[in-house]
Amino acid sequence: MKNRLIFLFLLFAIVTLNSCYQKSQTVVITDFSNSIIDTLKAKKSGHYGAAIMEIEGHSNDTIIISFYNFKRKFSGNFKKSINMDFYGGLNSHVIFKFNPYKATSGEIKVKYGIY
Repeated sequence: MKNRLIFLFLLFAIVTLNSCYQKSQTVVITDFSNSIIDTLKAKKSGHYGAAIMEIEGHSNDTIIISFYNFKRKFSGNFKKSINMDFYGGLNSHVIFKFNPYKATSGEIKVKYGIY
């Protein structure tokens, strides 16, 4: 019984400490008349390991998505998941940019974060 309580306490502590510094954002884009820029700022004392972005949707023409060290054009139907190393420190922020470029309509769901 005592070992079980210790195990549960350690499991709870690990889960709690691991989730304290996570920052994420989900955006659904249907307005292609303006660009979108968002910044996720890492806590200086936080421990991070990854910058992750998932994008899914469709557009009638080319759009440009930038996230951390990733920049790519998308058009038509698309679905992409990106996982990059991110440790905070000197790179204490991650910038997400949506540029409608040539597209005028569509629907895009983007989830991005630092973990």
